[in-house]
Amino acid sequence: MQAAYKLALQKASSARNISRTALTDDDWTLVASRLEAAISLLESLPASAPYQPLAKTKLKEFKREFATAQKKLAQAKRDSDSIQTSGLTAGDSGSLRVSSAIATSGTNSGKVFRAPIKRRAGGTPVIDVTFNGNQTFEMIVDTGASGTVITQAMAQALGARIIGKTKVNTASQTGVEVPLAYVDSIAVGNAVVKDVIVAIANAALDVGLLGHDFFSDYDVTVKQEVVEFRRR
Repeated sequence: MQAAYKLALQKASSARNISRTALTDDDWTLVASRLEAAISLLESLPASAPYQPLAKTKLKEFKREFATAQKKLAQAKRDSDSIQTSGLTAGDSGSLRVSSAIATSGTNSGKVFRAPIKRRAGGTPVIDVTFNGNQTFEMIVDTGASGTVITQAMAQALGARIIGKTKVNTASQTGVEVPLAYVDSIAVGNAVVKDVIVAIANAALDVGLLGHDFFSDYDVTVKQEVVEFRRR
């Protein structure tokens, strides 16, 4: 029975990892199914199991996460046919040029910028990131994401201008089409990237993802209370 308990924890951990970057209804279906499996495994444990008190605590936790995943799934299904772009301005896709040069001089090689960790989402740090020099949002530091993804609320607040579309791979699908927009700058403290193309997620994503296009020129170290960006 101990194996069932451990498997339940593994299923829930996997669901949390997927949920951090979930964009589609299939992604959230996968999250929900793994949490549901974790719940079933815990409910199958005998009352006499020595770790039953821990299992009861985890069961409540997983049920809350399952309910959240179901809400996200419902939202993602509503968005599955098209990305909601209410309040966004569409424009000519044209030629897409991206500059990810950090706005620091060569003398700053090796300089370290530190961002306080506000909280963690599924164990992954969430920090404050400033867009266009004047609007700050919470973002997940996703070292596995090649590009930065912003939420629809962020896009509306920034007055993001749609310039085209691209296809991305998610946890459950390949070739998911998402709109692209320019932002003038992305900054974490004094580390700044100019003229960045970002993807806009569907409404199911409520925290943006800070991707490799921002920190490609940095070595990233996640510590207990801060994320360090060391200029190469």
